[in-house]
Amino acid sequence: MFLRNKIKLYLYSIIVITIIWYVIFLILKTPIVPSPIIVYINIVNIFKEKISIHVLYSLGRIFIGIFI
Repeated sequence: MFLRNKIKLYLYSIIVITIIWYVIFLILKTPIVPSPIIVYINIVNIFKEKISIHVLYSLGRIFIGIFI
């Protein structure tokens, strides 16, 4: 029960922060505050292109370390 409430609070916080960020983006309309949608898309692209291979290598090292 406690974990479920904690997860709901976490998701609610992310949604509220994203909405506030988006409103600030719409009000300012400057490159200083980028659109959260574009930022989230870029995070996914960067993970796919660059970070995922490092995660796979790290997980491989962890599993090798466990089984040795």
